[in-house]
Amino acid sequence: MIRKLLFLVFSLIVFNLSLKAQKKPFEISLNVDYGSILKHIPAMEPISKTNPYILTASFGKLHFKQKTGQKAWQQQYNYPKTEYSLMFLDFQNPVLGKTISASANFFVPFSKNKQGRGQKRSQMSASGGFGLSYMTNIFDANTNPTNIAVSNRISYFMRAGLHYQYNITKNVGLRTSFHFSHN
Repeated sequence: MIRKLLFLVFSLIVFNLSLKAQKKPFEISLNVDYGSILKHIPAMEPISKTNPYILTASFGKLHFKQKTGQKAWQQQYNYPKTEYSLMFLDFQNPVLGKTISASANFFVPFSKNKQGRGQKRSQMSASGGFGLSYMTNIFDANTNPTNIAVSNRISYFMRAGLHYQYNITKNVGLRTSFHFSHN
């Protein structure tokens, strides 16, 4: 348990770094997450006792040009950002296997950034995203009958979350997140 907690703290502090280019409006981030599977029906009991590890590489558009107020909807929604992610998920369970997902995500900050002053030191935001997943282990009546969660190799992927980002410098920030995802 201590080992898992240390991994979680280490991943939140070290691997959730977001590096931002000064002149080009993009963001690259590498995230390491630790999660659990929600048992939403009793039949999920055998496969819900696992804690998956997730590695996500993302490329995001920061919309610096939008800070000039060119589009009214962007001002109204606090200058949202788009992000494209590639995620590798290891369920740590031989029944469920591994998953690779690609998604497009949308982040909407809760508070406004002031025009002409750049980013705030810290910011809360909400996000949502959709994409596709490839699953390594699927239900098979003969070889994998206990996998009641995954029926197709290709599936949709969706996620929703809350995020807190603290900008250490203009180009480096830490982001911690609480999100739900569904494959």
